[in-house]
Amino acid sequence: MNGWRWRLLAVTMAVCVAFAAGPAAAHHSYSIYDRDKPITIEGELTEFAWRNPHVILTVKPEGEDPYRIEWFAIHRVGRSGVQPDSLKPGDHVIVTGSRHPEKKYRILTLIREITRPSDGWSWTRPKYGSGTLHRPGEGG
Repeated sequence: MNGWRWRLLAVTMAVCVAFAAGPAAAHHSYSIYDRDKPITIEGELTEFAWRNPHVILTVKPEGEDPYRIEWFAIHRVGRSGVQPDSLKPGDHVIVTGSRHPEKKYRILTLIREITRPSDGWSWTRPKYGSGTLHRPGEGG
């Protein structure tokens, strides 16, 4: 191979490595969140975004700024029976999870439970696994 082909190959490989490493490096750690001090917020769901890397909820407690709720990835949420239409903007929800240590960020993650009191719909995170879904009208 002549010189320009080697350079082209080297540049192509560098670009591929950069793209492959990007998503892994961009994902964050949960180590800054205190799992032993969960908080519960209650308010109106203003956004339910079914997308990767996390399903995102935005919840606005009455008289407060909204919280960004980072749930699991779609495949984990979906495995527990939650669907893209399970929650809708306007739903009144109660969410328990771990808050970002810098309160100015208003982020909740490591979600333990999401409840919609109006009809009894709820999702609960077990110690390990994807979660348990309770639909209104079902036993348990």
